[in-house]
Amino acid sequence: MCCRRNRKYCCFLVAVIAIIVALSELAYKYYQLAILKVVNFWIVTIAVAWILIIIGVFILIVGAITENQHLLLMWILGSMVCGVSLVVMKMVLFFCFFRNSEMGYHLLSGFFIIFFILLFFLFAYYPYGYLRQLEDQIELN
Repeated sequence: MCCRRNRKYCCFLVAVIAIIVALSELAYKYYQLAILKVVNFWIVTIAVAWILIIIGVFILIVGAITENQHLLLMWILGSMVCGVSLVVMKMVLFFCFFRNSEMGYHLLSGFFIIFFILLFFLFAYYPYGYLRQLEDQIELN
């Protein structure tokens, strides 16, 4: 388990991972929209969801620094809503291009869907653990 003694640092690690993944996804979506000229509603909505996650990262960081339970709860709910919507959008894009006959495309797309499910579980798990730790500290006082 990550940082068993203090889960505040796990929240910072989750924030860094979220920023790295979001920026890489946004860069690829920009490449698809601007360079390849792929006009697709789903690509734009995926980019908007990642922008919302980047905004939520700052809420997570401020909530972890100030030990504010409401901000941590906002991150957990926001990341889960955006996470579920992103997984659904990725699945829609996968099924739209399912006619592609290359086996490597199907394997890579399936891997990315599983990766995003695990990623959003990580986005909620460690901040929720820190939220519980803060609630336990309040009960002890």
